[in-house]
Amino acid sequence: MKKIGAYFILIFSSLLLLICYSPELLKRTAHFFGENGGVFASTRYQYGDLYGLSNDAKFRIPKPENTLKLLDSFVVDSKDLDLVMLGDSYFYSFFQTNANNFERIKQFDFVRWSDKTNLQIPPKSNRKRILLIEVVERNAFDHLQLSFTKKRLSPEKSGTTLNEENPFLVENNLEAILFDHAFFRPFKELKTYIWKDFLKKEIPGVRYSSDGSFMYLSETVEGSQVGNSFSYLSEMEKVSLEKQLNQINSYYLKNGFDKVCLTIIPNPVRVLEKGRKANDLFDFLSTNKNIGLSFVNVLPVLSKNAEQNFYRSDSHWNLKGAEKYRSLVNETLLSFGKN
Repeated sequence: MKKIGAYFILIFSSLLLLICYSPELLKRTAHFFGENGGVFASTRYQYGDLYGLSNDAKFRIPKPENTLKLLDSFVVDSKDLDLVMLGDSYFYSFFQTNANNFERIKQFDFVRWSDKTNLQIPPKSNRKRILLIEVVERNAFDHLQLSFTKKRLSPEKSGTTLNEENPFLVENNLEAILFDHAFFRPFKELKTYIWKDFLKKEIPGVRYSSDGSFMYLSETVEGSQVGNSFSYLSEMEKVSLEKQLNQINSYYLKNGFDKVCLTIIPNPVRVLEKGRKANDLFDFLSTNKNIGLSFVNVLPVLSKNAEQNFYRSDSHWNLKGAEKYRSLVNETLLSFGKN
């Protein structure tokens, strides 16, 4: 009987580790731990990724499921452009992969930074082709390198799976399967209350806005890393970024694109904390005449009524923020060829 119990534990543990190590297997078994699974429901993203980090009961705010409606009227009737987007999680969470999201676009192709296989640059048509690279501020310096973009978008299909190891993958997945359930939520929230409100200690991974109404990722608020909105850029970092962007621009212009655009989605803290002076990353990109690609600066439109554009318990913008971004992209598409 002891041997049977030992074999059962061994088999169960092996299967658990296998699932935790494989994103594909984790995805296939996710319905057992989905947000509608009762006491086994996951709470990691149900109330926002920052709630999932903090378990702060004050920020247990359900995230509405919203999708941008396709455009049913267009300023320009003709579909004379093709668009390829290399993007982050900010925008694609809210839209269908459909050309009718955009003005003038006949063919729309999309590849995520997180995709495990690359997108082969589509065959050239008789239409002009635009590449829009979208990256969140905290990841900008890591992602905006030609070697990194070529792994996601290149002239040839690689035929291989990108396997960029995450050293915390197994640990994070194991915690999600074993403890990330509604059953444990009251205990986690109690622990956070004691830690934050009674012991007056900071919650690892998150920081709070000056008025206490928003949460931010701690890496975007403090530290010396370039993803921090308040860590000033050195001249060497600016020179390096300028060089990388020009390499990206030249490569894709040589490989079938007529225009390369870049959008950096600002950390919410940059937009929401009016009392702190952020670094000059956006000013540098919007005024630098030595950078060949076009910078689509979303910062001004997100700064207007900023509190309405972001979730309080999540590191992403909400539907209103996504709508403002799409409108700005469409303004850029409408102006293409007229400058």
